[in-house]
Amino acid sequence: MLNIINYENLLYLVGQKTLKIILYLIAGEIAKKIIAFLIKKIRLAPEKISQTNLENQKKRIKTITNLITNTSKIIINFTIFIMVLAELGVNIAPLITGAGILGLAVGFGARSLVADLISGFFIILENQFNIGDQVKIGTNKGKVIKISLRTITLKDKDRNIYIIPNSTIKSVIKLPKKNIKN
Repeated sequence: MLNIINYENLLYLVGQKTLKIILYLIAGEIAKKIIAFLIKKIRLAPEKISQTNLENQKKRIKTITNLITNTSKIIINFTIFIMVLAELGVNIAPLITGAGILGLAVGFGARSLVADLISGFFIILENQFNIGDQVKIGTNKGKVIKISLRTITLKDKDRNIYIIPNSTIKSVIKLPKKNIKN
């Protein structure tokens, strides 16, 4: 009789844990679908504004929404992974501690990369300047031909290309369009 009860309890517990794991996975997929839906709505928004700088707005929104999409997927997947491990009886405290320490190590090791990404994010978010603008960054003067989270690319009147890491930008001077010809 004791073996039957233990076996039935074991089946009940396995079924209950399996159900919880499946619910976690479904909830994660639903969260990703909701984020994808919201991102799609945000990407369609520029078509409702005037034609002025429409292309620049689309590029800016695409950059920001890609960043949000990728970040949210990583966070959702990591959270689900931790919840599933906890449900399977794994002690997740060392894993979370290790992830925190690894994050600090990467943060210190890739300090300039992180600074570039954060600076680039705020340049794009605050719409400080756009592709096609004439700017002076430090001693470099030219037309902005590319903006990314990591770098700004300028082309001067002699067709020289300057690639400037975002973390090194201390100030930007926006010049009149007629000042530099490309």
